[in-house]
Amino acid sequence: MNATMIKGERSKLLAVAVVIAMVACALVAFMPSVDAYDDTAVVDGQVSVGTAEDLAQALSDGDVTTIVLTDDITGDFTVSRTVTIDLAGFTITNSADHTITVANGGNLTVNDSSEAKTGTVDNITHAKGAIYINNGATVT
Repeated sequence: MNATMIKGERSKLLAVAVVIAMVACALVAFMPSVDAYDDTAVVDGQVSVGTAEDLAQALSDGDVTTIVLTDDITGDFTVSRTVTIDLAGFTITNSADHTITVANGGNLTVNDSSEAKTGTVDNITHAKGAIYINNGATVT
C-alpha cells in the first residue's frame, strides 16, 4: 500500500468518526430528561413527584395546586402559597430542619388518597416539627 492510499483511508475514517459524533450529540441534545421536574406534566393543577428536588420545584410552581407523591421523599420544604400535598401512601421525612414549614400566608392541605392511609409527614430531628406553622399560615 502506498502513502497516498493510507492517507485517503485515514480521511475516510476521520469523516465517519465525525459523523458518528455529530449524530450522538444530536441524540443526546433532544433526549427528554426523565428524572427532572417537568412543568408540562401539570394537568388541571396536579403534578406527581418522587424526589425532593421535584417536590421543592412543584411547591414553588404557581400553576400547581395539588402535588401527589410517587415515592418516599427526604428533605426540608417550605410552603408559601395555597397547595395540597397528597401523600398517596408515601412519607415525607425531614433531613435537618422542620419537614414542612408553612410560611406566613401559606395554606397547606395534607391528605392521603391511598386505600391503607399509610402516608405520613415525619421528623427525625429533635426540637423540630413535622409541620411548622408560622403566624398567618393555615394547615388542614
